[in-house]
Amino acid sequence: MVSVIRNADLRSLRQISAEAKGWLWPVFRGILPEALSDSTFTVTSLGSLGISSFTPISNAPEVAILGGCGIELKPQSID
Repeated sequence: MVSVIRNADLRSLRQISAEAKGWLWPVFRGILPEALSDSTFTVTSLGSLGISSFTPISNAPEVAILGGCGIELKPQSID
């Protein structure tokens, strides 16, 4: 489930974060179904779960989805 942040282009990152955190429990409890509809773009990340790659799938009528993964540090030799 992904809560919808409306007018995100008019908000700061701090405001978006606060609103997303505010939606968390009401959405999971099913109290606010309207918070899950009418989105146009999704940002998702599974990096915190240790996922190094995945294929995100957008839901209609969304136009796109951005999927972020974990960073894997690898030693490199310097020549």
